[in-house]
Amino acid sequence: MPPDERRAAIIAATRPLVLEHGTAFTTRQVADAAGIAEGTIFRVFENKDDLLWAVVDQTMDPTDTCEAIAALDASSLTDTIAGVIGVLQDAVHDTSRLFAAMHAHAPNQDGKPPPHQGRRPAATQPEVQRARAEALVDVIAGRLAAFETDLRIPLREAASLIRSVAFATSHPFLSDGRLTDSHRVADLLVNGLTRSTADSAGPAPNPPTA
Repeated sequence: MPPDERRAAIIAATRPLVLEHGTAFTTRQVADAAGIAEGTIFRVFENKDDLLWAVVDQTMDPTDTCEAIAALDASSLTDTIAGVIGVLQDAVHDTSRLFAAMHAHAPNQDGKPPPHQGRRPAATQPEVQRARAEALVDVIAGRLAAFETDLRIPLREAASLIRSVAFATSHPFLSDGRLTDSHRVADLLVNGLTRSTADSAGPAPNPPTA
């Protein structure tokens, strides 16, 4: 198997173990799950920490998310925004589940810090985060391009707003759980919070007579 494919296969085998066991997973478990010898892991990753951070980086990498957004059907502005928000919310949920598992199952009974403390994966570096945020804005702006003449603000500003709203309605530290339906959020973004004149004012009055 080519090195890149071997690396990807090991990461794919590790992620479910992290979700189940947190940082307490073992390389023996990874080897069994991947169907390889345990020593093969250490020909690809320097140690268990490196493997753990590879899982984190892969989970936070927006490549698959960008591809899913690019493949959305742009049938209407509202449906397109709803689709984008749904994809982003799913990505946030996946990442949140991973970090929750890492912290919930962190081994601390012996007084030692969990293996993931004191180190920062590439995905948490500010410059990497900025680049990945820009990649998402780029692809969202691309999906909105068909409706550019309907927008009051530039494409990239609209894309940034949609990205921010999607994160705010799905991140466990930000969302209160009241507004999570992607179509509802999209409708509010497109149509606003206030009632239209037709909805609130009733029938238009007759014009004055001379």
